[in-house]
Amino acid sequence: VSELIAGWRRAERRRLAVGRVTTRWGSMRFVESVGVGVFTELVSRGDSEVNESTTGLTGHAIDRALLLLQRIVEERAPRFRRLELDGSDLSGDYLLVEVMNMPLVGPNIPLAPGADYGDGQLEIVTVTERERQALAEYLRARLSGGAAPPVLTTRRAARVTMRASPGELHVDDEAWRPEPHAEEQAKEPGTAEGEVTIELEDAAVEILVGT
Repeated sequence: VSELIAGWRRAERRRLAVGRVTTRWGSMRFVESVGVGVFTELVSRGDSEVNESTTGLTGHAIDRALLLLQRIVEERAPRFRRLELDGSDLSGDYLLVEVMNMPLVGPNIPLAPGADYGDGQLEIVTVTERERQALAEYLRARLSGGAAPPVLTTRRAARVTMRASPGELHVDDEAWRPEPHAEEQAKEPGTAEGEVTIELEDAAVEILVGT
């Protein structure tokens, strides 16, 4: 710890953008990613099946998470998703839509290796039925000892809108839990779909990157 603290004076200062996801049920800030699809299911099932290992998954926690994600990717069907990036309509059938501010998501998966948390842009990764195999092969190789990042469709945008229900969203490594707003606390959001807007805030956090 003392060595790390001593390195702060010569560390590089970087701008870390903070994102916000806004819905009619409330809003949340995020640092890593917001998404719908297979990673939301991983987050939802992770506590019992990964942390408590209730379904017989073996290995350390990262391996158990990868095994569970492998099952989900192999079993789940794509779902139609209304999606716009900076106003361009990209609606379609997707296994996942991940809006990334960082290169990694979930159990250290480099879903968007080109993402830069300080460039003011979001990386949007989509996986269709055609790309299911690429993600599944990456997971198999990763469990065998190592793998290059999967080659998936990635786009850049400053503002993303899509339709989803609250139960379909994950924000960083948690299921959707909006910040409280007094006018919205009187009514539970239920399961109806609504518009979800994802963008970066103007303010940012300054971080020190050690050498």
